[in-house]
Amino acid sequence: WNIVNYFYPYKNLADKNWDSVLVENIPRFEKANTYYGYFYQIQHLTTEINDSHAWGTQIDSKKGLKQKPTVHAPSPPYYYPPLKIEMLDTNLVISKVLNDSLAKSGALQIGDILLKVNNKVASKVVSNFRNYTPASTEQAFRNGANYSLISYFGDTSLFNITTFRGKDTLKLKDIKGVGYKSIWNYEETKCPAYYSIKDSIGYINLGKVKPRDLRRAYRKYKDLSTLIFDMRGYPPSYAPIFIPKMFSRKPIPVANYFYPSKKYAGVFVKHKAPENYYVENTFALFIKVIFNTRAKIFPTFNKIYKGKVVVLIDNESVSFAETVCMILKAYAKNATFIGAPTQGANGD
Repeated sequence: WNIVNYFYPYKNLADKNWDSVLVENIPRFEKANTYYGYFYQIQHLTTEINDSHAWGTQIDSKKGLKQKPTVHAPSPPYYYPPLKIEMLDTNLVISKVLNDSLAKSGALQIGDILLKVNNKVASKVVSNFRNYTPASTEQAFRNGANYSLISYFGDTSLFNITTFRGKDTLKLKDIKGVGYKSIWNYEETKCPAYYSIKDSIGYINLGKVKPRDLRRAYRKYKDLSTLIFDMRGYPPSYAPIFIPKMFSRKPIPVANYFYPSKKYAGVFVKHKAPENYYVENTFALFIKVIFNTRAKIFPTFNKIYKGKVVVLIDNESVSFAETVCMILKAYAKNATFIGAPTQGANGD
């Protein structure tokens, strides 16, 4: 609590007054008389700052080793309902059926609203999940729910599932569950990192592109009328920081940085100059001397792009991905952003 009080820069943006958080949580910690009870209170405390970058980590008291929290992903021998879900409004909606026979028979269908699994009511599970899931915004919470909430329904190998479709409430009994790998087997799309559309539009997937890909794509598309940058996801590399050179020959302010004062606790000092994310030649030269890889790491763009720019975003755009969006907004003056709001947890 003290660390957040004196060194957390976004304390005043949290939903609750931080002093009241202390008063509310002291009784909860007093009642936490077990190891896991204490951990769950720590995990709950992380939700109070409304930051998707916050998290809780368990420590094995015997081995002293850090481990991933089991709050969101219980390990086998748990089984899970044979479905994937997405949170739409306040409902949990089936987005994929993982049992072929159920899918073919129509017993479970994409779009069905999940009401209950065994003795766990979906609305109560969502409420419990919210108590232990840090999220900057509602869309950030829903994104976390899409990936992790199904783990809260983990139970025995057989499931009784209640859904709602149209005007009907449907009940299924003794449905065989699936294992951990079936639930968290993320299917990566096989589309290329960049390609052209109708010879006039260039598409660049910033969730896949690497520095060499960005260089090759720009050479191909620099004369096209429109460039689409897909930032629905998270960049796998720092290739996007070379985007400014596509649109400008000089740095443009993108963001202001504030650093904690070493002299006064709770005071943040603004950096003298705004961050422009523009890769300077001196830095490029340093990388060349040290790593001898200037051509691969620092692509050169000889022509400024002046066509239309479209940026695709959604609730999977988070942290550095949101910084990339800021860079595009600053340097591509005519950029149009299309999609859903990002998570609101900007980070560099």
